[in-house]
Amino acid sequence: MTVSNDTWDLRELRTNVGQRYGEKQELELWEILQSIFFRLKHARFHIEEFERLEDEVVSGRSSIEIAKEIFRFHETRISEISVKATAHALGAVQALHSLSDILGSAIMLSLNNGVSWKGYFHDIKLSAPHLSLAPLIDELNGNASFIYLADLTNRSKHRTVVQPRFQADLTGGERNRYDFVAFEHKGRVYGPKEVKTFLINEYDRQGIAIFRIGNELNRLTR
Repeated sequence: MTVSNDTWDLRELRTNVGQRYGEKQELELWEILQSIFFRLKHARFHIEEFERLEDEVVSGRSSIEIAKEIFRFHETRISEISVKATAHALGAVQALHSLSDILGSAIMLSLNNGVSWKGYFHDIKLSAPHLSLAPLIDELNGNASFIYLADLTNRSKHRTVVQPRFQADLTGGERNRYDFVAFEHKGRVYGPKEVKTFLINEYDRQGIAIFRIGNELNRLTR
């Protein structure tokens, strides 16, 4: 799990914006840029803790042993671990979902009047000199993975929590794991999705997309 193989010189963007728009805007941007990386760190922490808790359930146990624990013998222990695993999984989801809107604030401050929006990443409207950002923005939030993430977050926030549920496979054909349960949001229907794989892939995907946007902001503000 890695943010990106690329680099993004945050201090260059801060300096560029300060020279263009003054110290106040530079300092406001700097706080936002740091917040992007705080949220990435939060997401990484929650994912790593989720992985540790999942391993605590499955490590050294056969599917039959796990099933016995779930259904008969040690329900309290499994339940306690699952509460913690769920909390970390949803914490990672919320941290990843917040990144785009924080990045939207960074784009707005970096380009000053060259962009308009209403506070949500999908509302960003670029002016002609900055259209090179459009495909990079779409790369971040225009694919099925991000739409799933947004629907999962909003469903959990406004309706019912989309819980990770432990799946013990007694056939031996699949890995014992936590899945996000199936849900529907705004007419979009989703089946169960493995938590660990989704979170790691989305963390890596967003990291790459954010760095690409950041480097383009550096170029546009030089």
